[in-house]
Amino acid sequence: MPPATWPDAALPGIMHLLQSGLVSDSRIIGVSLDDFDDHAFREFAGEAYREFSTRAIDEQQWAEFALELSYVNVKAGPEALATAAAGLGGRASGESPDDCTT
Repeated sequence: MPPATWPDAALPGIMHLLQSGLVSDSRIIGVSLDDFDDHAFREFAGEAYREFSTRAIDEQQWAEFALELSYVNVKAGPEALATAAAGLGGRASGESPDDCTT
């Protein structure tokens, strides 16, 4: 098996910290050259979480956590990242945990 990449290794750990109450109310912006939007990034992250988590997976908790994930393509430049970071105060209009299950 190839070595784990960022979402493979990090997301299960971040999820565990949130479930344990050691980290609260966090937002994460994924940044890479992949052609993702928020929804595609959440699907990618969910697949990595399910594959690499060593703990039982609660789909409802995952769906709630997934709403805290956003994505910016590096090619969009620093302004796009700044805009995404400025918007971290709330979810996109109309999103619910049910939108993040795969």
